[in-house]
Amino acid sequence: MIFMAATVVSVQVGQPKWLSWKGRSEPSAIAKSRVEGRVRATAEGLAGDRQGDPIHHGGQFQAVYAYSLEDYAWWQEAQGVEVEPPLFGENLTISQLDLRSLRVGQRMRIGTATLAATVPRIPCWKLGAVMGDQGFVERFRGAGRPGAYFRVVEEGEIGADDEIMLEPTVSAGPTLSDLFRIRTSELHRASELLELPGLHPSWQTWAARVTAAP
Repeated sequence: MIFMAATVVSVQVGQPKWLSWKGRSEPSAIAKSRVEGRVRATAEGLAGDRQGDPIHHGGQFQAVYAYSLEDYAWWQEAQGVEVEPPLFGENLTISQLDLRSLRVGQRMRIGTATLAATVPRIPCWKLGAVMGDQGFVERFRGAGRPGAYFRVVEEGEIGADDEIMLEPTVSAGPTLSDLFRIRTSELHRASELLELPGLHPSWQTWAARVTAAP
């Protein structure tokens, strides 16, 4: 049996542009372009990449967004959706790694940088705008293939074809797939996130609010 190493297929960055859809108009950097050569990864994200809405996107806990080539293939083959990287707005298109199985805080080495998984993506209306179908947002949620956000633990350079070296996790905590379900459909499990190390602070705030609700 041949095992394929997890790798970076491509690296993308983008700058905010106005995105208008169904009466809404906001700056967005969901449209990204591939970068040739190597890119510096810092605590705030990749060099040349900015967020249109820094309150809800970006920051140290959402510095880098990754989506897998295999999940793109699933959308095409199983769902008949014509998509190709980097339509979903990812910084890293990766292959041979199931992002859903990562645990919060789990680290991976790419090039000379080290990233740590933080949260899955929860899609907003901008994904619907890109797809030209607002119903796609709920479809994306229902698919359970959200991609993953990372913080940069050790700054360095990342490039296409870099091997992804996944560090073993010592945590028995929830996976990113668990987090996605808790946030979208299993709210009764919100208390599991209250003391979870490495989780995005806004998610802990959300969990506290949901847990305290009557």
